[in-house]
Amino acid sequence: VSLVLIPLVASMGMTSVKMSGRGLGHTGGTVDKLESIPGCRTAFSPQEMMEIAMRTGGVIAGQTDRIAPADKVLYALRDVTGTVHSIPLIASSIMSKKLAGGNRSILLDVKFGSGAFMKTKEEAEELARQMMEIGRRAGRNMCAMLTDMDQPLGVAVGNALEVKEAISVLHGAEGEVREEVAHAASILLHSCGMDAEESRKAAYENLDNGKAFLKFVEILTAQGAKEEYLLHPEMLPMGKYQADVLAEKSGYVSCMNCESLGRVAQRLGAGRAKKEDVISAGAGFILMKKLGERVEKGEVLATLYTDTEAALVPERHAFCDAVTVSETKGEAHKLIEKIIE
Repeated sequence: VSLVLIPLVASMGMTSVKMSGRGLGHTGGTVDKLESIPGCRTAFSPQEMMEIAMRTGGVIAGQTDRIAPADKVLYALRDVTGTVHSIPLIASSIMSKKLAGGNRSILLDVKFGSGAFMKTKEEAEELARQMMEIGRRAGRNMCAMLTDMDQPLGVAVGNALEVKEAISVLHGAEGEVREEVAHAASILLHSCGMDAEESRKAAYENLDNGKAFLKFVEILTAQGAKEEYLLHPEMLPMGKYQADVLAEKSGYVSCMNCESLGRVAQRLGAGRAKKEDVISAGAGFILMKKLGERVEKGEVLATLYTDTEAALVPERHAFCDAVTVSETKGEAHKLIEKIIE
């Protein structure tokens, strides 16, 4: 989302600083995705970060020791005291970094479901409201979206694979990533005084007419990315080995355990079990089927990519275990559950 949203709103006149992290466990990290692009930097001093943002309209940077430095110490304390899941402490940790970025308007994308930290909609809403209250007291315009994470948002899961999908969306590709990003852009622009419906229409236009993609290239080349990889994403890394996951029976995709799918991507090389682990930029998978779609026995559910050939057989089985195919179609998937303003 960040890879598309930041250049999109920049192409519409907003300037934003996005602080991002690395992936750990079943979660992905925006910094890892950016660093799969040769030359792209994410570590900047606060001054350099602001200079890039003011010059190009946006920057997507990693957290540094100079930005909300106490948070790292407090997180270690939470870990040893068993308070990592404390909603007030989660809220203050996230908002310390959001406020340090300096944005006057902040949109929180709070996820819930099998792949999210918050498993229920109620927990996600409580977290969103606490973060919004912190931001309100700090004088910021605050909005939140509660979004479903019972399946991957796009079709790509991995680092370079997700960059490629982001670039396709910036070239006008349809799908859930496009819909969520356009909705998010309209909320942000509305918080700055623009009409919400006109903002959404303008967001779609800038995804289709190439303005958002040109801004993407401008921002990331300012961060050191080699332009040829942005213009020709087929040059980006891809796992040396690949294998298809085949459906074991016919029916409808009725359930995806997103956390288990994240673990599959991690073991393929796209993520880390420990902070010091080295990731593979081209590892991950591409979904061929999503919730509610019909699948026939033997049809491809997904294609796995890895640099470790031995991982393919066990992860094909693990992928099948994480996806349920049923005779009935089930309820329609709702992308954005609620917007809180």
